Amino acid sequence: MARSLAVEDLAIVAPRREGALDVVHDVSFTLTAGRVLALVGASGSGKSATCLGMQDALPPGLRRTGGRVLVDRRAVPLAGLRGRTVATVLQNPRTAFNPILTMRRHGREVVEPAGRKGADADTAITEAFHEVGLADPAQVLDLYPFQMSGGMLQRAMIALALLADAPFLIADEPTTDLDLLSQGRILDLLEGLVVRRGIGVLLVTHDMSVVARLADDVAVMHRGRIVERNGVEGVFASARHAATRALLAAHHALYSGESMEASS
Repeated sequence: MARSLAVEDLAIVAPRREGALDVVHDVSFTLTAGRVLALVGASGSGKSATCLGMQDALPPGLRRTGGRVLVDRRAVPLAGLRGRTVATVLQNPRTAFNPILTMRRHGREVVEPAGRKGADADTAITEAFHEVGLADPAQVLDLYPFQMSGGMLQRAMIALALLADAPFLIADEPTTDLDLLSQGRILDLLEGLVVRRGIGVLLVTHDMSVVARLADDVAVMHRGRIVERNGVEGVFASARHAATRALLAAHHALYSGESMEASS
């Protein structure tokens, strides 16, 4: 049986003097090893708060009021998920790295708690950086974040996630700050990891072209709730909720405009 991670009835509020404001309300979904679930919605719909809440990593001003996570059908402490069961790739990789540490030092901080040190650690780090397509890992590992492009940093972040050996990956808007060529390469990389490693991916995005390219299943968020679930083909063929139709309309308008420009 494939491994699974289920989020059940997650609820998050933003406390206010006049009363708490619901940010995420009774959100439930399941990640399955070897599949990609796209969590989609407009900005402010609660996608990122859901990802943080399920890992007990909410920023000040937000509070989880309900929900649990089950790994392989067993309830687990949310605080223990990060880096062990779930790895995360962020939309702006420059904010995820310590600017005074080399890539090698970042990698060692991931593997050393698991007892891998010295040459053994360097071998694991080099292999991970090679797997994500960074040419000449030996040279890249001695670079600092400011010496690398956004696409290189995104690959490095994925490499660090692989070093954690987590069975599930959250990719929060992983292509937003990249050019089109880098976007395609990152999506190809994620798809390859799902196939080769069998990881389960939660793909957080508002870009329906990314959904069409990578997702198996789709959950649509609107005002803190999941309002529609379907396979990716079903969402594009017969969207039911107005929020889903609005995302698709924006997608079609954008790409129709690009097609017109290309033909002119």
